[in-house]
Amino acid sequence: MIPSLELYLGSLPSISREENWKDLGIRPPKGVVEKTVNKGTDPKSLVTINFTGNKTYSKQENYNLRSLGEVLTIKLVEILREEKSGVYGVGASGSSSRIPEEAYTFRISFPCAPENVDELVMATFAEIERIKNEGISDEDIQKIRETQTRDREENLKRNRYWLGQLRGYYINSTDLDSFYEREELTKNVNSDDLQSAAKKYLKMDNYVKVVLMPEE
Repeated sequence: MIPSLELYLGSLPSISREENWKDLGIRPPKGVVEKTVNKGTDPKSLVTINFTGNKTYSKQENYNLRSLGEVLTIKLVEILREEKSGVYGVGASGSSSRIPEEAYTFRISFPCAPENVDELVMATFAEIERIKNEGISDEDIQKIRETQTRDREENLKRNRYWLGQLRGYYINSTDLDSFYEREELTKNVNSDDLQSAAKKYLKMDNYVKVVLMPEE
């Protein structure tokens, strides 16, 4: 391995420059933005809903946001696919950033038939409001705890996962000694924290909804 590293990596030229990021000033819009894009001829639609805003960067809040995405995915699969037979797949995910500013994005996306868009969007918003008002069941909390534990065990065996984690720690200037705090976060995940995250981050007066529809 060492001769190959010396030959193919060590011999690469250096320009002795310290790299840094540049803020291009691009920010998500404020308020409610709803757009329909008519493109293509296939009789199907794609719905994407993004909640965005500023957020203090912390491991606990980042974890709560990601876990909220996992549990909302579970509930939307049950409602949109199994109950309404309106989608083949649906996903929700939450992420945080520190550069160029501390912020978050929570994304929901699903394909469906054009005639079902409004009904499924309303069902999605209704489920978000239900979580805000009622919280999350113990059964669903246990589901995400088991899934996160299993995924973590598998990810620790993969170089790609370690590379991504090391990159994240480097970019965010966080202490690698805190890496195994994730196990404690998973162990202590609870309905109150995720319900609070839903109220704080999924604000119905600040989101972008874009719907792809076939050309008329």
